[in-house]
Amino acid sequence: MALNQYCTPSHCHHCDTPMDPLLGGHALCDYCENLCTPEPTTIYEKSYAVHALFEFSGAIQTLMHHLKFDCNPAVVKQLLPDSLAIPTADIVIPVPSHLSRIRQRGFDHVERLFKHRYGHRYYPCVQRVKKTPSLYNQPAEKRKKILANAFQWNPQYTHNCNNQSLLIVDDIYTSGSTINAMIQCINHHCKPKAIAVFALCRKM
Repeated sequence: MALNQYCTPSHCHHCDTPMDPLLGGHALCDYCENLCTPEPTTIYEKSYAVHALFEFSGAIQTLMHHLKFDCNPAVVKQLLPDSLAIPTADIVIPVPSHLSRIRQRGFDHVERLFKHRYGHRYYPCVQRVKKTPSLYNQPAEKRKKILANAFQWNPQYTHNCNNQSLLIVDDIYTSGSTINAMIQCINHHCKPKAIAVFALCRKM
């Protein structure tokens, strides 16, 4: 019996269709994978623009669930393949998870999505110092209260971000509360030339 039968899904993670494990270890069947075609959208907020690739629904939502809650980083190559063009900037700052969440998963899911794509531009200079509950189904006003003082600049990172274009990257953009809290932290530390946001998914 082939070794990769133990390493790859025998059924599609989304529709549960049986899959041949000898075909390469994709998390989705061909039909569901074709549903994951990017549909880029730009959302204009007061002080920044958000560029998002997917709606947070269907097979994409299933893959994100496997990444975040089943701790399966193997789905990254289907969520964000290397061939896909994505926004960039002088400095790319990820939205951080709390250290306890990283330990629970065994990895930082935002780092797995973006670090290899941005290389030396990837600059995790903001840390989450407040352990917050899941924001998934929280209304916008409650999100804002939960995220108050949740982020701070990591003193280990001393690169001058003044007059630089910054791109904040995250997995899902919902109400903007997390991004606003991130920007408040960044602006307290430096004066960037411009700030934009790239999110893999949008949940509106």
